[in-house]
Amino acid sequence: MKQRKSNIQKKIAVLLALLLIVFALGTILIRGTWSYYKKSVSGESTATVAKFDAVINNNTKSVAQMTSSDKITLNIFSTIRDMNNNGSESVPNYDEDDVKAGRIAPGTKGEFNVKVQNTGDTAIKAKATIYMDNYDIPLKFSTDGQAWIKYRYVSSPSSSPFQPLEFTLDNIAVGNNKTQTVYWKWDFDAFGPDNEADVAIGTSATTISPKVTVNFDITQID
Repeated sequence: MKQRKSNIQKKIAVLLALLLIVFALGTILIRGTWSYYKKSVSGESTATVAKFDAVINNNTKSVAQMTSSDKITLNIFSTIRDMNNNGSESVPNYDEDDVKAGRIAPGTKGEFNVKVQNTGDTAIKAKATIYMDNYDIPLKFSTDGQAWIKYRYVSSPSSSPFQPLEFTLDNIAVGNNKTQTVYWKWDFDAFGPDNEADVAIGTSATTISPKVTVNFDITQID
């Protein structure tokens, strides 16, 4: 009887030992199934939007800062020079001494510079269009001093349309600038078709002040 009881106890002990082993193996297997390394990471990148801006003729405000009421000083008539009596331009650039200082008249000429500086972050081009509001004055404009654009044939105003002078300063790299010299003249037509019209302008009861406007279109280059 004791022997039988002892065998039963041994069997129970073996069974418990097996259960413990099975439990231990199960725990290991579960840990192996559900335990693993995990870590979340992320990355990011930022960009800076390129600035688009320019300064014209060293103006105190850049193009981006200007409003519709701001104007750029061009000093178009700050330089007034003399042409010789027959209207030829072969004479050297002598300052005008036959006309009152600061006045233009037949036989005078001059030039002014248009400078565009790229202060932005992209290459640009600048198109300039020159208009003369009072085109009864027979001024002519040129970008090379050779080919001239005349705004209106004064002795016959209806025969010629208004024609502005246009030029483009192309491919202005970042940090660089380009300059275009614009020439103007009032021909001395002592015996030409505009002589009577010139006299009418000079003897007008009111002071005639030609106003020249330059419009700029600044564009990014792709």
